[in-house]
Amino acid sequence: MQNINAILCLFLMLSACSRVVSLVPMPDLAPARDRVVQHVLITTSRVPAEGGPFVFSDARSPQLNFADIDVSIPENREAGTLPLPRRRVDASRDFTATSIEPLDTGQDFIDRVNERIAADPEAQGRILIFIHGYNISFPRAVYRTAQLRHDFDFEAIAVGYSWPSAGRTLQYVYDRDSASFGRSGLVETLDLLAQSNAREIRLVAHSMGSQVAFDALLELAARRRKDVLEMFEAVVFASPDIDVDVFMQDIQILEPLRFPMVVLTNPQDRALNLSRALRGGHARVGQVESVDALLEKGIIVFEVAGRRRGIDPFGHLGFATSPALIELISNTSTDDLLALSQQGKKTELRSNVKNAQGQTDLVLYLPRAEDVPDRPPISPFFQELSDGD
Repeated sequence: MQNINAILCLFLMLSACSRVVSLVPMPDLAPARDRVVQHVLITTSRVPAEGGPFVFSDARSPQLNFADIDVSIPENREAGTLPLPRRRVDASRDFTATSIEPLDTGQDFIDRVNERIAADPEAQGRILIFIHGYNISFPRAVYRTAQLRHDFDFEAIAVGYSWPSAGRTLQYVYDRDSASFGRSGLVETLDLLAQSNAREIRLVAHSMGSQVAFDALLELAARRRKDVLEMFEAVVFASPDIDVDVFMQDIQILEPLRFPMVVLTNPQDRALNLSRALRGGHARVGQVESVDALLEKGIIVFEVAGRRRGIDPFGHLGFATSPALIELISNTSTDDLLALSQQGKKTELRSNVKNAQGQTDLVLYLPRAEDVPDRPPISPFFQELSDGD
């Protein structure tokens, strides 16, 4: 009974932290120095909404839908924060949609990807695709994709895949089924990107979205889609809500890994603790106790510790909010991680960036990788991090 009460209390706390977020475009928003516009291409297995502020609903669509959305991002905010529109939108304070254009077909999506690649030579054909987690409405998914692309300064075309989460805390079971439903839509999205002029894909999946992404990778492997799998520059599972035993068994299907895989964990992740409790105590991949097993598989592990009051009170959003992680990713590359792995031993690195409590909030665990091919030299920023250990 005590465990049940604890679970109910945590659900209520999660509910209190969530609110309705709209995605009403403001096409007349004039350019300003305190705002930047981020282009986000969207694929989704949600049904289009009939009016209202959501564009796409929580209902499941048997066919993939597409959109091209511009998001205005306020510059006078702390990196990692995501101020969302309230009843009265303030573009100087909030993330705000400035345009929403539905795309009719998969070919239209491919054409728009190609246009974005041609217009942004610095991206060099790279794609950043983000898959959101549990309890996320369509507007939140769009805004988070824009925030990640902007704050981490990825030189890539931003694409968001939104599976049909209910966006309501008490709909956990519905979301779990929707995550399974969403696998085929992500597979189709990746297939479309493979047909475009894209050269590389960096995939970032959060929480329950990691299950969607992992299942999609397994399906691509089962279909022998080597052409798609070899496009991945990296796959990042942030606080993955995946059963450890299932993951360790199924990862063998992808071995040997054709791409670097990263798992972000947090020992203080209360959301994953709740998921674990709902499953009778079975550990999740995003929990720290699975680190050694992941390293043995050649998976890089980032421990993003702590909770940020008012930003990440449950310790589940470190992948998007951690100052140390933002600084690290903004100054280094996957090649740097692989170069360090060439040292031939398990390596532990601690960031010098402190959190609000004065503690290091980022630890990197790098597995032995003696067969990693030659890579470019480590960047100066990452070399300083290594030397300071």
